[in-house]
Amino acid sequence: ARVPGYRPPMLLLLACASKEPAVADTPAADTEPPCTPLAAMFFDLGETLATEQEDGLFATIPEAAALLDALGDLPVGIITNVPDGYTRQDLEAMLVDPSLLDRFDVVLMSSEASRPKPFKAIYQEAVALLPEETDITQTAFVTEEIGDIAEADPATRGAVGAGMIGVLVSEKADPLADYTVAPADLPSLATAEWVECLE
Repeated sequence: ARVPGYRPPMLLLLACASKEPAVADTPAADTEPPCTPLAAMFFDLGETLATEQEDGLFATIPEAAALLDALGDLPVGIITNVPDGYTRQDLEAMLVDPSLLDRFDVVLMSSEASRPKPFKAIYQEAVALLPEETDITQTAFVTEEIGDIAEADPATRGAVGAGMIGVLVSEKADPLADYTVAPADLPSLATAEWVECLE
């Protein structure tokens, strides 16, 4: 479900539903192009996938876990800012369930990247770590922080500035995000039109 007032993605969103057959004299160039599915979905960690508890540890958000289940075999990744020098072991120690990280094809911390979010480099470096070469415009970044998506229109920083689809997890839409989803509706991203069919 989309929050009212969302701005459609910078990429043209096309539904994959069939249309009436073209008339005989319609040029081939005017026919609907084939659908290209989203190639990968990346996430922020804190307050997008896991929320901080009173003891300081981060517990997996149930809706985020449900989304990961619904995405099936779609490659997924984490892009997160951490203190300098942080290791995978440090990140695991922050989580109630460290095995959450094992669900991801890529886990890129700012301590391992050339620049932190919202600089474009970290998003580009994360996409380059996917098992298969992937066009960054066929990837999305999901976060509750609008500053990690874009800081201006047109974006020069953030996920959108790097070429990704920017997805804001919020009850309130922001024009800098390509798509907005309410926290309770996070699993619906698995069936969003732009996940199934990009131009």
